[in-house]
Amino acid sequence: SLSMTSCRVSKWKGNREKFEREHENELRTFHMARWKLDKHRFPAGKISVHAWEQEQTKQKCRENFTNKVLRLIQSDTVTS
Repeated sequence: SLSMTSCRVSKWKGNREKFEREHENELRTFHMARWKLDKHRFPAGKISVHAWEQEQTKQKCRENFTNKVLRLIQSDTVTS
């Protein structure tokens, strides 16, 4: 029936929204990497492993740099 279908859709939507809230950072990182890797797709839609590894390394370097900057800002704020 229509009410059962709408109930299932509503439950699924609620679970999806809950998952998105709980994994916001991981999903943001995934979507950013996916967006950057799209330019490396082969016509069949696959991504070169080498390109993926390079992008992963770049993302980790950016994340490490950002974390260092945030720690410096935080330590400067605490000591001030």
